Amino acid sequence: MKRIDFTKEDIEIIGASGKKYKFCKYISIERYKALQKIELEVSFGISFEEIYKRLLKAKDLGNDGKGIDAWNIIMNIIDGLANRLEDRVTPVMKMCALFLNYEGENDEVYNDKDNEEKARDLERSGYAVVDFFQLAFNLIPGFVQTLRESSQSILRGEKAKEKIMKAKNT
Repeated sequence: MKRIDFTKEDIEIIGASGKKYKFCKYISIERYKALQKIELEVSFGISFEEIYKRLLKAKDLGNDGKGIDAWNIIMNIIDGLANRLEDRVTPVMKMCALFLNYEGENDEVYNDKDNEEKARDLERSGYAVVDFFQLAFNLIPGFVQTLRESSQSILRGEKAKEKIMKAKNT
């Protein structure tokens, strides 16, 4: 398995297609707008659009006097942060692709199709996924702390379930 050499000043990754990608510290406004949406997708395990739709539905249910149904939608969004870690590879790769440019690429423009194509090329490149996580999560302020808190909450919940199961079995 290949590894990204973070000790080098200029990070270079070779995609499955053979394209050489170089890490850029700075991105255009267009890419920054995409980054804001992808950050939510990475953090919560669902896209910005899906979060928005679900919150609108929760608001409508709350306004219709169905507070419990609205609360369930909100809790499902919160649980997405804790329980959908396995779905995050593609959004992480899309985030990394914003900062990784191949030679001759116009880094001032952005479109979803090209970025997803780069993300797929990077996914198939043979590099350890942990390196892409490291790269991406250094780009999201507060993500590591939120992930740590979420993981601790999950562990506390699992321990509580174990105690209940042991009590039932005795």
